[in-house]
Amino acid sequence: MEMKRGNLLSVFRKVLADLFEKMRSDSVVLLILTMFSSLKAFVTLLFIDYISNMSSEVYNSADVSLRNIIYRIALFLASLFTINMVIRYSAMFKIKFNTKVNEFVNTKLKNKLGLIHYEYYESSTIYEKITRVNERIGSGYQVAVESIVKVLEILFYIIFYVAFLSKINVVFALLVVLSIVFSGGAAAKMSKIRHKKFVDITKLKQKQDYLDRIPKDKNMHQEYQSGRLYDALFHRYQNASAEYQDAYLKIHKYTIFAESRALLLFVATIFFSYLYISFQISNQVVEIGVLVSLILIFDTLYEKSEALSYYISNRVEEMLIINEYYEIMEYQESNSEFEPDIDMTDNDIIFDDVSYVYPQSENKALNGLSVHIKSGEKIAIVGENGSGKSTFVNILLGLLTEFEGQIKIGNRTYTKNNPLPVKMIQSLCQDFTMYQTTIRDNILLGNNKNLSDEYIFRILDLVGIGEFVRSLPGQLETNLGQLDDYGVELSKGQEQKIALSRIILNSDAPIWVFDEPTAYLDPLAEIDVYRSLYRISNNKTMLFISHRLGFAPKADRIIVFEHGRIIETGTHEQLYKKQGVYANMYDAQKDWYKDDNAGG
Repeated sequence: MEMKRGNLLSVFRKVLADLFEKMRSDSVVLLILTMFSSLKAFVTLLFIDYISNMSSEVYNSADVSLRNIIYRIALFLASLFTINMVIRYSAMFKIKFNTKVNEFVNTKLKNKLGLIHYEYYESSTIYEKITRVNERIGSGYQVAVESIVKVLEILFYIIFYVAFLSKINVVFALLVVLSIVFSGGAAAKMSKIRHKKFVDITKLKQKQDYLDRIPKDKNMHQEYQSGRLYDALFHRYQNASAEYQDAYLKIHKYTIFAESRALLLFVATIFFSYLYISFQISNQVVEIGVLVSLILIFDTLYEKSEALSYYISNRVEEMLIINEYYEIMEYQESNSEFEPDIDMTDNDIIFDDVSYVYPQSENKALNGLSVHIKSGEKIAIVGENGSGKSTFVNILLGLLTEFEGQIKIGNRTYTKNNPLPVKMIQSLCQDFTMYQTTIRDNILLGNNKNLSDEYIFRILDLVGIGEFVRSLPGQLETNLGQLDDYGVELSKGQEQKIALSRIILNSDAPIWVFDEPTAYLDPLAEIDVYRSLYRISNNKTMLFISHRLGFAPKADRIIVFEHGRIIETGTHEQLYKKQGVYANMYDAQKDWYKDDNAGG
């Protein structure tokens, strides 16, 4: 998460490059409005200079034209009115601009996250980064744009005021420039220190946020209340919050004192300038109007110098988010395109000495695994948790790419440098998703075919949920979830049947993979689903991964995983006669059901 030296300016450069590439015309308008808004300072200074000179002329009994005075004042008021109208329009334009920026950056992020390798999500550090950026990039990017605009506006102000100040005294102007450069440099240094401090308390913030989310999450809330966990978890939240707030306040305490030190040279410049001009006035070298102008100029420059220091040093959290956003933009994308020239008439799957290690682990999840699955086979993959089943499936699906060894499917060979395309195999994962849209949309997502209601209901009947969908007032148009006032909440078993229908309706894929496809179904419904899948599978290759072995005897072959290797393979009869790992697992589950039935 740590930003490299000088990365604050790098982030600003990237933001500007993005804006001028994707929102060029709006960015140019914003820049012009910023420059024009800064003219208010210049016009005000000209007017003050004019008033000072006019007062001096009147004091010295010079011939002053009343018409000329009225004309100058009217011109000033007209200019000021015009500039104020531009400033008001600029405020409205910035709202519109920020809305576009938010849409642009979030769209770009969502598109990228949809394409990057699934493997990134297996790293807890990267997953936390993705979550953090996804939640905060909109506001963070807007803060960056605001900071850039403010810094430019401040610089324009400083240029105008310093140029005017040089008319009074060139030395004063040079000292002010040096003071601003010094305070800006000190602010940049302070920004790096603040950055390190914020990195140090990141874990504290994550802990606080996690505990804060628990009572707000629907699934967590159920256990939160039913398990009477409120007091214990709330106490932990209070402790985590107090620890984070204490660390956060220490950072801001440091900032206040550091900013004060950064502005010391500026304060000294102001003090000696006032002292010098007062001496000049007492000796009647300059008029008192010069002191009035100087007070206004220094007051504004000090305010702008403070603001410049703030926008450089106090945007660390947002800059960290944006820096992480650009890191995500560099992540590799998966090969999501189906290869049209692949020969799928022979879709044998061959793993040849394949090994895999997860990013946060040192142990091999797969260890030199070799297996040959013939085209059209119905395979049961079994084993204990952590045996390598899901890793094997995720590599086959093209989700995990950093594997050693090679994989052959059809007429193609895949390696780490040439990973499998993710759309070649259709799968139903254990952690499937129900989308808060209509039942029809949930079934047809990713399917471009024009399927009739009759055909869709045929598949729903096949998995055992057709009758329920027909009973709903909206039938296929019924919304799921709580986004709609009349949305319906399904049980996990019903949701799994909908997700299963989604897979079946995409019948083009020659290989189907089911990871715990009946985890939320009762035993009778489970048997019906497996019978249906076998009936419609035809010549497809089908892999079933499950802890429940009721379907295994029907498989053409059973593959038993343990510690990332295949330790047994064969039919149910062959493995049961062997009385090895599979036989023990099968007997244990069979005895459990017997005991359960006897108890019932």
